[in-house]
Amino acid sequence: MDKKQDIYKKIHANHRERVKEKFLTLGFDGMHSHEILEILLYYSIPQKDTNPIAHELIEKFDSLSGVFDADYNELLKTYGIKEHSAVLIKLIPEICKKYQQDKLRQFTDCKNHTSTVDYLKSYLTLLNHEEFHVLCLTSDLKLLKHLKLFSGTVNSAHINLRVLTEEVLKYDTAGIIIAHNHPSKNSQPSIDDDLITEKILHSLNYLNIQLLDHIIIAGEKAYSYHANLRLDEIKSKFSVNFGSVVADKAEKFDDLYRE
Repeated sequence: MDKKQDIYKKIHANHRERVKEKFLTLGFDGMHSHEILEILLYYSIPQKDTNPIAHELIEKFDSLSGVFDADYNELLKTYGIKEHSAVLIKLIPEICKKYQQDKLRQFTDCKNHTSTVDYLKSYLTLLNHEEFHVLCLTSDLKLLKHLKLFSGTVNSAHINLRVLTEEVLKYDTAGIIIAHNHPSKNSQPSIDDDLITEKILHSLNYLNIQLLDHIIIAGEKAYSYHANLRLDEIKSKFSVNFGSVVADKAEKFDDLYRE
């Protein structure tokens, strides 16, 4: 190794140590998006300057989240990114998701609305596609089963009510919470979301199963049909008679399901 290469290697090593120290001192709050990628790539590219590669990734995929959501094969087409780096990048959102799920692994009931939303966020926040989940509950809101029923486009045309009812009946379910995500990060319910809620409410009514909430996860934001009284509004529009037994059960569930 000649003298110039030796000097470059020392400068390069010192730069990496400075960036690591910055992270350990300030965390990610004190770092730009390209710096976060730069330090991550140290562990798949040990002998090369990762700064220009990090800039290239941000430029190509628009944002840090865009990089982590990028298709594996598209990552491989990026300057400086080989198999190890592409796998490392794709690992990050999956690790984050599993980390959140593991922290909430003791989640056993849905009596606390905020905890229920946090639990669902751990499954739906990081997705770049839509998924539809169902929490099957006992009469005292203990979690019987967490079902992922549909994936892809979640709308009233794609929600199969027969599949949903067959699944929830398997677990002697007294009530359910339905949830899906909006990858657009807009948490407000759409007309189609209202239609889904209405159809499911109708179907469950005849099975004497209570729909407790419909929760929409949009990144770190969430919308609750229960908390915003939208579920009550939809029920009030029904011409169907819910009956005193179902109404009594609904009131009992509402009393248990608190912020």
